[in-house]
Amino acid sequence: MPQRRKSIQNVNANVKKWDQAIQDAEALLVKVENRAARLKGAIKTFTDLRDHAHEFSGPESPTQI
Repeated sequence: MPQRRKSIQNVNANVKKWDQAIQDAEALLVKVENRAARLKGAIKTFTDLRDHAHEFSGPESPTQI
């Protein structure tokens, strides 16, 4: 019986470790998703500025060379 109890304790410990690993992975995924969203916004801003640069540029701007 003590061996079975030890096995159950080992299984429970492994379950806790996997649970923690899953929570850590989920937290990391949220961070990655947030960074991706910020990067997507930055790319959109850059693209918008590039597409409308001619509206703000003078006659010697690189967009008209």
